[in-house]
Amino acid sequence: MTFLLTAVFGLAIGAALGLLGAGGSILAIPALVYGVGLPLSSAIPTSLLVVAVSAGWWVFAAVIGIWLGRRQATSGPIANLLVGRAVPAYRIKLRPPTDGVAAALRALPWVTGVEPDGPDTLRCNVSSLAEAESRLPGALAEAGARVVSLAPLAPDLEDVFLELTS
Repeated sequence: MTFLLTAVFGLAIGAALGLLGAGGSILAIPALVYGVGLPLSSAIPTSLLVVAVSAGWWVFAAVIGIWLGRRQATSGPIANLLVGRAVPAYRIKLRPPTDGVAAALRALPWVTGVEPDGPDTLRCNVSSLAEAESRLPGALAEAGARVVSLAPLAPDLEDVFLELTS
C-alpha cells in the first residue's frame, strides 16, 4: 500500500511541478513525510537521490550523444544558437536618397540580411560585429550612402526567447 501511495504522490507531484516548472523537492519532501510517513531524515536523502538520478541520466544521454558524434541543440556559441532576429545587426539611419544602398549591402558576403526599419533607416544583419565594424563604414561610403547614424543593435529579451523556442 505504501508503494502505491508513493507512486500516486510521485505522479501527481511530477505532473504539477512539470506544469509549473518548479523543483520537485518543494512538494516531494512534505508528501514523503506527511503522506507516506517517512521520517524527515529519510525523506531529504530520498528526494536528493531522485535529483541525482535525473541529473545522471541527462549526463549519460549527453555523453552518448557526444560519443556518437552528435551535438546537443543547446550547446555551442550563442551566435550559432541565435540565427534569426537575435543576430549581430546594425541600425543605419541615412539621408535621402537611399536607393541602391540596401542592394549594395545585400551583395556583401558578410551581410546576412538588409531590411527597412523605418523611414530612411535600415536594419543590416551581419555575420559578426567585429567584421562589420571594420568593413561597414567603407561599404556605406562605396555605396554613396549619406549616413546620419550607425549603431549596433543588441537583441532584446523577446527576440532571444522567440528565437530559442521557435
